[in-house]
Amino acid sequence: MEAGTTPASAPAPGPSRLRRLLQRRRPSPMDAPAGAAGRRGGSGGGSGGGSDSGDRGSDGGGSGVAPTADGKAAAASSAAAGAADASPPASDSDGSPPALPPVSFFTLFRYASHLDWVLLGVGTAAAIGHGAMLPLFALLFGDLIDAGNSADVLSPTVALDATKTAAWKLILLGGVSGVLSFLQVACWMASSQRQAVRIRTLFTSSLLRQEMGYYDGLSSGTLTAHVTGDVAVIQAGMGEKIATIIQLASTAIAGFAVAFAGSWKLTLVVLSTAPALAAVGGLFGKFAAEATVRGQKSYAAAGAVAEEALALFRTVVAYGGEDTEAAKYERLLRRAAREEERRAHLMGVSIGISMFIMMAVYGLSFWYGGRLVRSGEVTSGSVVTVFFAIIISAMGLGQTAPGISAVHAARGAAPRVFEVIERVSAIDPLDDAAGIVPPAVDGRLALRDVGFAYPSHPDRPVLRGTSVSVGKGQTLALVGASGCGKTTVVQLLERLYDADTGTVEVGGFDVRDLNVQWLRSQIGFVPQSPVLFTGTIRENIALGGGCVVEEVAVDAAAASGAAGAVPRRHVSTREVTDADIIAAAKAANAFDFITALPDGFATQVGTKGGQLSGGQRQRVCIARALVANPAILLADEATASLDTASERVVQDALARAGATRTTVVIAHRLSTVQAADAIAVLGEGGRVIEAGTHSELVARPGGRYRQMVELQTLTDESPAERARRGTDRRRRVHELRAEEGGVATTTSDADAGPARDDGEEEAGVAASAPAAYAKVAVGSDHSAEGISTGDTDESSGISDEKALHMKVDMTTARSVAWRVLRSNRREAPYLVLGVLGAVGSGAAWPIMAIIYSEVIVLLGDTSAGAAGPVNRYSGAFVALGGCMALVMYLQVTMLSVAGERLTLRLRMAAFRAMLRQEVAFFDATNHSVGALSTQLAAQVPLIKGLTGETTGTILMVLASICTGLVVAFLSCWKVALVTLAFTPGVAAGGALEMRRLTTSDAEVKKAYQGAGAVLSEMVDNIRTVTTLGVQREFLRRFQEKLREPITQGRKMAIVSGVGTGLSEVCTFAIWAVALWYGAKLGVDGDCDFLDTLKALTVIIFSFMMIGQAATAMPDLAASITAAAKVFSLVDRPSAIDATAPLPPAEPAWESNEQRLSDVAFSYPSRPGAPVLTGLSVVAPPGSTVALVGSSGCGKSSTLALLQRLYDPTDGLVSHGGISLDAVHPALLRARLAVIPQEPALFTTTFRDNIAYGLHHGPTTADGAPPVVTDEAVAAAAAAAGATAFIDAAGGLDATVGQRGAGLSGGQRQRIAVARALIRRPSVLLSDEATSALDSASEAVVAAALAGGGAYGRTTILVAHRLSTVKDADAIVVVVNGAVAEVGRHTDLIARGGVYAGLVRDQEMDA
Repeated sequence: MEAGTTPASAPAPGPSRLRRLLQRRRPSPMDAPAGAAGRRGGSGGGSGGGSDSGDRGSDGGGSGVAPTADGKAAAASSAAAGAADASPPASDSDGSPPALPPVSFFTLFRYASHLDWVLLGVGTAAAIGHGAMLPLFALLFGDLIDAGNSADVLSPTVALDATKTAAWKLILLGGVSGVLSFLQVACWMASSQRQAVRIRTLFTSSLLRQEMGYYDGLSSGTLTAHVTGDVAVIQAGMGEKIATIIQLASTAIAGFAVAFAGSWKLTLVVLSTAPALAAVGGLFGKFAAEATVRGQKSYAAAGAVAEEALALFRTVVAYGGEDTEAAKYERLLRRAAREEERRAHLMGVSIGISMFIMMAVYGLSFWYGGRLVRSGEVTSGSVVTVFFAIIISAMGLGQTAPGISAVHAARGAAPRVFEVIERVSAIDPLDDAAGIVPPAVDGRLALRDVGFAYPSHPDRPVLRGTSVSVGKGQTLALVGASGCGKTTVVQLLERLYDADTGTVEVGGFDVRDLNVQWLRSQIGFVPQSPVLFTGTIRENIALGGGCVVEEVAVDAAAASGAAGAVPRRHVSTREVTDADIIAAAKAANAFDFITALPDGFATQVGTKGGQLSGGQRQRVCIARALVANPAILLADEATASLDTASERVVQDALARAGATRTTVVIAHRLSTVQAADAIAVLGEGGRVIEAGTHSELVARPGGRYRQMVELQTLTDESPAERARRGTDRRRRVHELRAEEGGVATTTSDADAGPARDDGEEEAGVAASAPAAYAKVAVGSDHSAEGISTGDTDESSGISDEKALHMKVDMTTARSVAWRVLRSNRREAPYLVLGVLGAVGSGAAWPIMAIIYSEVIVLLGDTSAGAAGPVNRYSGAFVALGGCMALVMYLQVTMLSVAGERLTLRLRMAAFRAMLRQEVAFFDATNHSVGALSTQLAAQVPLIKGLTGETTGTILMVLASICTGLVVAFLSCWKVALVTLAFTPGVAAGGALEMRRLTTSDAEVKKAYQGAGAVLSEMVDNIRTVTTLGVQREFLRRFQEKLREPITQGRKMAIVSGVGTGLSEVCTFAIWAVALWYGAKLGVDGDCDFLDTLKALTVIIFSFMMIGQAATAMPDLAASITAAAKVFSLVDRPSAIDATAPLPPAEPAWESNEQRLSDVAFSYPSRPGAPVLTGLSVVAPPGSTVALVGSSGCGKSSTLALLQRLYDPTDGLVSHGGISLDAVHPALLRARLAVIPQEPALFTTTFRDNIAYGLHHGPTTADGAPPVVTDEAVAAAAAAAGATAFIDAAGGLDATVGQRGAGLSGGQRQRIAVARALIRRPSVLLSDEATSALDSASEAVVAAALAGGGAYGRTTILVAHRLSTVKDADAIVVVVNGAVAEVGRHTDLIARGGVYAGLVRDQEMDA
């Protein structure tokens, strides 16, 4: 059946609002042709969501699994179909998505509701009216000036009456202006905030609808950035900035009208200077914007380097990469700093020239206005009216630039967001109406002649005519090499993708005909890498609750006018009770460990489940998969990373879970699938090489499965012994399945089997262990299973509250400020010039007010003798403009340059301080990668406020106020006092107004951080969200997090509106009252008009900038706090500093021996939870020693101590006979190579990842570090079995993707092995180096690791898969942080102790 014609491929109706929006959608370049999109289910990326592009398919046969013929025709069809898939758009050459054309202005408001349009209408009308108020003010102010200047001609009483009339009009005008400004700001802010919330919700809802192929071509960071960045830009561009544009446009129109009505000649003269002013602003603004963009790109790149280095800190320190990462970071920072300094110079010149032109315009206006007054064409008041009207209009037009830029930015950002909102998903999990919902659940599964290729590689078919089936209640196991397509089978069964050819059936139905939500609710999925979400254990298990489908009768008459009722389907989340959760936990063998935790089911699992061990996370995932009692269970390498004991528990849980449901299991460790009803061995291209039961396949001479079994065979048991053990194992599985409903009381540890009893109860049996390898210690009695065990490397909990939440008192503030100044002392000349510029800028405003007052009064004198003084004061404006240009350039440029250099210096110091810290520092809950990256990117730049622009603004305001007060009180102290009475209102309103105008996109993003965190977690784990079908739950969480910013937005709209209105009322009132009071004093003979005008204008001009200071003060406080935190970090001594100066020569290493003597250890974050308790292990030179044991017993902690990532609590750790605390950490780690269990790759090429650390090894008296050649890199890759996939990806110069995201887990692990081998280390530490590899690849890697003995390398292995350690010179069994037994493989098997029990659990049956 062609999926394009199935109900499942119809456009998703979704919520009624979204459905209406989708109905009027425009074509999207991200949409595929309907047939292809519907049939394929979207694109698949090269990464396949973390799986290798080959590790995605299967073929099958026998016992419900039938091998098929070669599927060449299907492959060709698959490749052809792949070209027309609904994939994300191709990227440009630089990796960025192609640019989309901006939307039209009105399209920005496409998601506005009726109420939003009402608010926009009211706000627009208010903005137009508000804009006309200032020109009317200029008109009335001219009347006040005429009344004041008439006092010498008319009687003072008449002048007072005229002033009083004009003042009342001005006050009334101020009241109207205040109301209109409030409505303008409040309505536009409220509407934009409402629309932004709606856009965020629609965007998130659309993301949750998309098929997996859509995500395969995009990074999670890109999608999250659309919400955190693009929507903030859209909100800024369709909010009050548009209202401001409308207001300013209205001001310009009304202002020019008033000006031309007052004097068209003077208006034209003044306007002649406008082109010069516009040219200067536009030209320098363009240059500054370009510099800003370049600087921000460099800062973003530097931030990415820092974040990656911090995220992969263990790898960085293990390979001595601290200096390399610091150099990369510094190089990008210096590039950004250069652009910022260039921008500072451009801004300084632009502001200076603009100020000079403005002052020259003032001088020209009053010079020519004086001539018109003396000729009798206009009055002095008319000159002032025209002057003010033109200046107001010109400044209004100039101030529209930021708003217009914001609108352009919003129009550019909108397509990226709107396209996602309007994209119709090929597989819509939220489409209630689409697809069939069978009345009963049938667990039969089948793939019939399926062909499939991921659209990103249409020429690489993964499945070729695959046919595989499994009956209801049976278990099918899929095994084979990495990349054969096993995971793809699971993804097709879940309908994450649609097959190119053939059909995928569940219960006899084509999955494309079934309702997607219902289908996935019938499937429980247990992934290889367990994914838990932030929250409690109870909440995580409840996420597997599935859905409830109801057919609701709807009155058809109401819907369509017809009689009767029609059914409408409603799908909702099933309510999960505590009883369900407890039953699922027991079925998953998780109940005991959960209830043993202090908070039980209410225990917070931490970020990505980091507070639980690997086995615990896996069992919680199993409980989550079982809580809805699904008919089908899919397990993809569910026990790959677990120790034998944990694997046994998880396998028991899976066996019990499979009692009444169909199960498909993927595994490399064959001991875990022996009891399956059918086993399919997959080969290249998903072909089934052979199929049958375990006993049938083992009996085939030369068979592929038999070869795989032999590779994993650990003992020399006879066939009869194996057969007997196999019978016992199968009997146990059947017993577990027979338990009622698969949900019985979980077995205790003792019930887990004889091996468990023999092992964990014999912690002291190895009394005869060779002393050369280990000292046996009795293990503690407490269980090794616990929360956040040391072996998980997830230690956390250190809290440096003093540094991160310190209260900065005045003493600390002074100390911090002085230290910042000392840090900035290299830029002392810049600071001195900048301070002088700031003081000069501040003093210039009162001086300008004096000149302004003098010339206004002189304009009232129509005699010829007044021409000289008017001309001199007009010239004074020009001279003052020249001075202001110089001092403003000094203030802006010098302080900005000084601040930028300080920021560079402190950023580098902070990053180097982070890199030199011991690993325990990063275990702290408040030292997460995000927190530290934020400190570098956001907190450090705040510090420049103490010496940069913020301080300059404060100094300028203080100088202006001090100068202004002196002049005002000397002119007329009574008018000065009356004027000061209004200044608190003006200052408060100005501060609120400045706050509104300067609200940055970053602050908008901050308000939405909670919602962004939910979105980020959702997108990062979208496969888990999709397979669980919890889209509605995450949408609910997202909307819940939006409530706070919605409330804040409403408050901000009202507060900003009130602030703007208050500022308007007080500004109008202060002029009216002060001039009226001055006229009254003139009647009494206390002050003349000139003194009144001086006192008034000086104070107003000076105090207008208080709002800027009020806005800057919080920035100053934030700067001091940030500086205190950064200095606390910089001063923090590291307990293990690998960046300290190197000694003149290396220590005299005696050998490569590794020794731990009576070592006790607890993680600093959990000092009360011992991890090692008297561990003693010796690895002689050239030997291979294996550490085995259950999760949490201390194996990985032992490797961490040997690297000196931590220091032991007690005992001695030595290397070559020298205690590690006596060796420089860099010299020690230069002799080591580490292969971690979860390999960390850098976002760079294969070559750079393999050769990482070699080019910056420590230089000592023994010579320079080794030089890496391409031949050496290629040889290391070949030894690790990585050459084939590296060549397929494009060679050594190809990139590995975002931290290796383009590779499968096995491929990443092989790159990590190559990185270790190329160093030819003296000591190799391997922690589960082959856990993600198939048997053949494991054999290749194991041989490479064993090859180091030829040059005396000492190797210490940690492994759960015991086939990798059976050839070790010594195997040390660790129980509860101490050695239980030690010996060679054969000796330990013969002893029948703990190790023998572990082997029996992993051994193949006959």
